[in-house]
Amino acid sequence: MIRIFLFISLLLPVGNSAYSMTENCDIVGDNVKQIKKKDKESCLSECTSLDKCKAAVFITSWNMCFLKGSVKRKVNVIMSSSLKNGSIQKGLDYSGKDLSNHVEPTAKACLLRCNGMDSCTGITYIGGYDTCWIKHTQGKLYPKKFYCYQK
Repeated sequence: MIRIFLFISLLLPVGNSAYSMTENCDIVGDNVKQIKKKDKESCLSECTSLDKCKAAVFITSWNMCFLKGSVKRKVNVIMSSSLKNGSIQKGLDYSGKDLSNHVEPTAKACLLRCNGMDSCTGITYIGGYDTCWIKHTQGKLYPKKFYCYQK
């Protein structure tokens, strides 16, 4: 029952807007504006105040709001990170310096690539885009989620 309520509440309009919120979502489309915002609610508010904004993407830990003038497609995005030879943790991003990036089908395949490289200290994998970021320094782990809103 709680799950049904949560699902329905995510689809209800926020304030007076006709937008809905989706977690772990990115929108591919033309950027109208890119701005720093403190939270997803202020990003949504910025979008609803602009007529040309058709959608918005908010990325936590960057506190970055991308206002979209068009929507080409939605992508289900989940961040995963791990230290070399470690266990994969979802919803987290390593701040370490990027050594290289590769296309891999899974976070596990990304980690296997890292484990075979002397210079790799860890990975961040962006599920949905199948992007494997090989890190060459061990940075801090940060929670990172993508939220998108669309009319």
